[in-house]
Amino acid sequence: MKKLQLLVPALLFMFISTAACSKDDNDSDINPNNNNNGNPNSKITITTTKNGTQVDATTVELIDNTFVPANWAITSAYNSMANLFTLSVAHAAAQPQFNLSLIKQMNAFSVGSFNIKDGQLDNTVYRNVKINPMASYLATNGTFKITKIEPIGSAAGITVNYIDGSFNFDAVNPADSSDVIKVEATFTGVSSPKN
Repeated sequence: MKKLQLLVPALLFMFISTAACSKDDNDSDINPNNNNNGNPNSKITITTTKNGTQVDATTVELIDNTFVPANWAITSAYNSMANLFTLSVAHAAAQPQFNLSLIKQMNAFSVGSFNIKDGQLDNTVYRNVKINPMASYLATNGTFKITKIEPIGSAAGITVNYIDGSFNFDAVNPADSSDVIKVEATFTGVSSPKN
């Protein structure tokens, strides 16, 4: 379990370092046949409840290649060699206040609904200092859905996709099993390269 907890920050750093990108209105250099004039920007909205009461709502957007709010990032990727999908949302600052990292073992990158905890390497970690400055919550059960995959180009064996979907999960503070939260999110237009 310790190795998985160390893997999450490493993957988060790797994906933040690689470019979180969003479609812009001029993607003809990537796909000259693209006739979608209203290309979406990236957006994720995350709602957290504790004992049935909403304790946090976070929305992060990538608009014209600028994150709103600033110092945040949304990243995603699918590694077909390891059959791993990752999705991360983070406050990327010297003193980060928020981090959500979802790692899901998937046999194929496809539209569908997936149990958040049925793969050997599945690991979802949620940290939010507004809720508990000392805790990283681990998902115990939940569902992850991809409702749309839109390929927009490829190069060097990597396909760039934009995905829409949602997830929800219950998570527990490993230091206090009575400290349980529920996290629900929807996302649109998130860049998700696939190798």
